[in-house]
Amino acid sequence: MPKRTKNTSEHQNVSPKGPKKHDSHTISEEERDLFNKAMENCRPPVKESSSINPSFHNKMIKDNLTDHSLLNPVTGDSVIHFEKDGVQPRQLQRLRQGKLPIDTTLDLHGLRTESARKALMHLLQTAVNRNWRCVHIIHGKAVLSNNPYPILKNHVNNWLRQHPDVLAFHSCPPSLGGNGAVLVLVKDRLNVI
Repeated sequence: MPKRTKNTSEHQNVSPKGPKKHDSHTISEEERDLFNKAMENCRPPVKESSSINPSFHNKMIKDNLTDHSLLNPVTGDSVIHFEKDGVQPRQLQRLRQGKLPIDTTLDLHGLRTESARKALMHLLQTAVNRNWRCVHIIHGKAVLSNNPYPILKNHVNNWLRQHPDVLAFHSCPPSLGGNGAVLVLVKDRLNVI
């Protein structure tokens, strides 16, 4: 059996191809400058957190809500409803019938569009923070308006469909305002339906 010899320092930097001239992990100053210039306006990605400031969260949602509500308008007498995938049929039935306990009511009568949007965003953020599951929103039917389509009802219908914390909504039974109001099923903090 041949004897093993220890590598000496003079043999460590020598390879069959000769001494190493360039380490593949080092970059030239020119390459570094080009890289830094390319990355100049880049920011690291924002890490999602459950501790997002509520006012920032509301502004982010508000800025992403579109006002396409009059592309397919509904009338004052129309039933409006929406549900996300995964909501249990029994929950939807109880929502439609007005049998879920209502945690709070928001009346938007008389508000302008932007004020109504702010009030709605605030209500939904409060509902999530306080773990309210069902909220009652009165938007009205604009019976006294000259407009054939109720503005607030159409906006509420549109905004609720886009809001990430809304699982479902349905026009109310007559005892809670009928087609002039909606019951909204809100996502809880644990995202459990």
